[in-house]
Amino acid sequence: MKSTDIINFLLSSEVVLCCLVDTEGVVRGASSALTTLLGRDPLGSPFTDIQSSGTAASLSQGIGELELSLLDSYGGHVRVRFSMHPHGEGHLLAGAGIMLSHSTLLEEKAKLENELTRTNRELQKHIRELERARDEIKTLSGMLPICMHCKNIRDDKGYWSRVESYISRNADVSFSHGICPDCLAKYFPEFPEDE
Repeated sequence: MKSTDIINFLLSSEVVLCCLVDTEGVVRGASSALTTLLGRDPLGSPFTDIQSSGTAASLSQGIGELELSLLDSYGGHVRVRFSMHPHGEGHLLAGAGIMLSHSTLLEEKAKLENELTRTNRELQKHIRELERARDEIKTLSGMLPICMHCKNIRDDKGYWSRVESYISRNADVSFSHGICPDCLAKYFPEFPEDE
């Protein structure tokens, strides 16, 4: 594999932080991983624009390792150890590792814990709302065994109840009593039907 193939492979990487910097300190190539970390394409920018510490003078050391702090897309600082190699009229910088400080790790842990606590509170609130809604819903479904003469209903335990009692116990319903025109005429013929 030729060195240009290796460089092209590194620059197309979505995992390796890598860039080509010319002798003027301008970024001439950047990997997808670096572009994602920065939140922008640094191509054509001075290398110093993506650094928050470490200077372009560091590039003049030629070969070896270089530790820099880069500005990420959130305005934070990400410490990266680069392996630096001369390439043509500039340098190839390949990220050898991202170094997070102990305080950064603790800050990230605290953020995640706060987010988890907030999400858990919201979830518990939604669960309580759903449980209240479930408790308020009473439904009747299936077949109801009903007496063909008196219209009482048999429950699951074999007891017979009046329709009103059964439905009131098993659904969120209350009854008011009235009389239909047919029953009025049949049972109370002395009362004329309202017209």
